[in-house]
Amino acid sequence: MMWGWASRVSLATVATVGWAACLTGLSAGSVFRTLGIYGAVATVGLMVSDRRPTMELLAPNRRVIMTGVLGGVLTAIATHLGYAFTLWIWPSFAAQTRCLFAVFEALPGSAASLHWLVLIIVAEEVLWRGAWVTILGARWSVVAVVVPTILYAIAQLASGLWLVGALALGCGLVWTVERLWTRSLLAPLITHLIWDLGVMVWIPIDIPGTC
Repeated sequence: MMWGWASRVSLATVATVGWAACLTGLSAGSVFRTLGIYGAVATVGLMVSDRRPTMELLAPNRRVIMTGVLGGVLTAIATHLGYAFTLWIWPSFAAQTRCLFAVFEALPGSAASLHWLVLIIVAEEVLWRGAWVTILGARWSVVAVVVPTILYAIAQLASGLWLVGALALGCGLVWTVERLWTRSLLAPLITHLIWDLGVMVWIPIDIPGTC
């Protein structure tokens, strides 16, 4: 089943607005469960509207998997190095990062929240690198790169934390470029998952603190 262009735009828009609405509670505490459930529902809805194209985009092959793994490792390392450099020139930045980690309650390091994290990552990729990029033509263009990235960052800003929006802007750009370059949704999904685990769970860039 494949819906018309206008219907897919409407569904992606509703999913984006709903995502932002869920994130409005992030600054008050963890919303991983709420966002994970919403993400699962949104993912099903989006895949029903574009089932065949989405399944094709998730098809694995060696190039896609290697690109995703390499991208995840490199972006996680770059984030750690970038954070260390930022602290060197801006030591007070650590307090803002610790505040961000504090609102993730169960993270970093808690296996109890990993299933929600995976659901959230899958939903984000299916929505912004899947639905929105496909809607915009899935070809190399300024629009196909910039629009999904901006929409992703704006939705994350609904959390009320500017650092979340900034991370979404930078990472979203990398993941969107990866999606277009590989013509696959699996590559950015793998990169996204490894980045989250490498920055928040396995080797967190900082420890939770008080805001």
